[in-house]
Amino acid sequence: ARGEAGSVHIKASEGYTDHNVPHDRVGISVRGDFWDVLMPRIAWGASSVGKERGQEFAASVELSPGAGVRAAVSMYRRPLFPTLQESFRLDSIVIRPSSLRRGEELLASATFGWSLGNYLSANVEYFQRQQTDVVLARPRATASGTAAVVLTQFSPTWRGINSSLFLRVWRLEMSGEFSFASFSAQDTLKQLLPQWWGSAELAFQDRLFKEQLGIRAGMRTRFADRSRGLAPDPSTGFEVVNSTIQLGRAATLDLYGTMEIGDAFVTLSWENVTDAPWLRAAVYPMPDRQFKLGVRWVFMD
Repeated sequence: ARGEAGSVHIKASEGYTDHNVPHDRVGISVRGDFWDVLMPRIAWGASSVGKERGQEFAASVELSPGAGVRAAVSMYRRPLFPTLQESFRLDSIVIRPSSLRRGEELLASATFGWSLGNYLSANVEYFQRQQTDVVLARPRATASGTAAVVLTQFSPTWRGINSSLFLRVWRLEMSGEFSFASFSAQDTLKQLLPQWWGSAELAFQDRLFKEQLGIRAGMRTRFADRSRGLAPDPSTGFEVVNSTIQLGRAATLDLYGTMEIGDAFVTLSWENVTDAPWLRAAVYPMPDRQFKLGVRWVFMD
């Protein structure tokens, strides 16, 4: 069982009036373990922010029959309260409905995994996430031509798969993660998030000279589909739907090496080898090709 309560005081300032917003949360959870094979869990909670109240509920069952097999199903429901910025900012260029409704999120997933000691592991998860009345900020021009931000609420749904794989052969380690998600929303928001993304890594490690020198060298790549994403609005501080540019598909490649010499650790990396232009969010370009050298020395245990 757990519980907490408090309040947030918003001082009168530019764009805000004086507010005192109370909040509280209570909850309880119960977990069982039957012969390390069947592990159910159930939890309930209630929370409030200001005058809005909501309840949350979670339930899961994990099954581990042996031979490295693991399966689990889970469901989680929780309220989504508008943020203090969304509720109380009174800037003249922020246009909102008379009241913002409390939203809700429902997440359900099913996971299957298999492992073979420290040499092989694979996991696949199917998930569905439904949200209602999520607050979204959109850029808009007023009748006078002034830039403004309009707060709306929408109800998106994600359905997708997360997967991961790890394999160790001799002194080589290979690992990767890949996710695919179908995002259902209004036509203008279908590319708000990337449809797929992931990463992969290949590394060699060994200990030489009677195990006095430890080395690890490898390469890793990150990749993602095109998307719109959100962009900062400097006049209001909101993250608004990016309607000006599209973040293109991108992939980066990094090379790295680590040496352990006694109590010293030397790291060398060459990041974004191909100098690929890429963005994780509009207006925020990520680093181009660069070298990094690091040394860490342990003088005392």
